[in-house]
Amino acid sequence: MAVMPIPMRTDVLMICAHEPSLDPRIRWEAEAAARRFDVTVLGFNRDDGPEPARDSGSGYQIVRLVRPAVSAAYFFWRLKDVLPLPMYIPLAALALLLAPVLLLAEIGGRSLRMIVRRPRISVFLQRSRLSSAIGWARRRLPMRLEYILAVLRAQFSPAASAFWNCLREMPRKPAVVHCNDLDTLLVGVLAKRYYGCRLVYDAHEFYPVSDPHGNWLDITFFSLIERLLIRHADAVVTVNPMLGEAMRAAYRLERVYSVPNAEPWTGECPEPDAGSEMERLANGRVKFLFQGRFTPGRGIDELIEGWVAVDR
Repeated sequence: MAVMPIPMRTDVLMICAHEPSLDPRIRWEAEAAARRFDVTVLGFNRDDGPEPARDSGSGYQIVRLVRPAVSAAYFFWRLKDVLPLPMYIPLAALALLLAPVLLLAEIGGRSLRMIVRRPRISVFLQRSRLSSAIGWARRRLPMRLEYILAVLRAQFSPAASAFWNCLREMPRKPAVVHCNDLDTLLVGVLAKRYYGCRLVYDAHEFYPVSDPHGNWLDITFFSLIERLLIRHADAVVTVNPMLGEAMRAAYRLERVYSVPNAEPWTGECPEPDAGSEMERLANGRVKFLFQGRFTPGRGIDELIEGWVAVDR
């Protein structure tokens, strides 16, 4: 009796520009996809490198790369490969004109960060009135330009360099590339162009407006980048219907899917742990759990102020 060959499962490469375990959305998406596909999650290791470079868990592989030190210009160098010719020529000329300015801004930005990150100076700035002045300066045009360069240098360029080189060296190319957030999307577009991979763009947030200090310069810049790259995606996914509709309208997309991070609990409510630390702190009051990062612009201050007016 002839043995039937086991059908080969479709390869899916999920990319994130950070240590994969930092975002639970990536974990549960990989776990769900692993039921039907061969899934590999590609990300960066922590700076101190405590995690293994490769491991397997819950039916999928995790590959962690060392984050390379790459200049902001590298992202533009790779971006040129996906630009249509009518855009390529004027943007190349503009890049040549701005190259000295960008170089000086990058050198100045690195020097300033080295000074500010010194422990004594950092504590002094936080405790003095200069902190509000720094916040004001961060909203001004030169600082927004430095912000763009810093983000490209820290996120976009390392992702474009490390992940694209890794993908090119794979003996078997993935059928699907799943890009988490805008800083990895260029790699997916390159994979689609050169290897015919299907591309899924998973936008965890509306990236161009995600910085609370943002102004027209960085919002316009990252909107242009997202508009240019998102049109290559075979499917676009985000975290809720409202954000999906906002992105669909902004970029004139046919459809943006919504896959929420959490759903309302429909099962039986578990009994609270008697004598837990949360029970002690609540002291009979209603308990709220905020799960996320405490950063400006997320409405946390307004939420706390609103609780004052709530009937206890």
